[in-house]
Amino acid sequence: MGYRRDITKISKGGIFMARTIVSVQYRKKDSEEYGGRPYSYYTELPLKTGDLVVAPTKWGASPAKVAEVDIPWSRIGEQI
Repeated sequence: MGYRRDITKISKGGIFMARTIVSVQYRKKDSEEYGGRPYSYYTELPLKTGDLVVAPTKWGASPAKVAEVDIPWSRIGEQI
């Protein structure tokens, strides 16, 4: 399965055109598995749980797997 692109990290403020909030888990460095803490992103892509994406990190783009879709802002707003 190929990776999809164009997901943008959520941040407070600014104008967002995205319609969906998703959480992703990054691929572990020493294996092909995905896991660890989930990170939330806005996206306009029609993603599903399990889709593979390339998501931004402070070290550049990294492979990730969509863990959850359609997350309400109320669940993540205070964590940002």
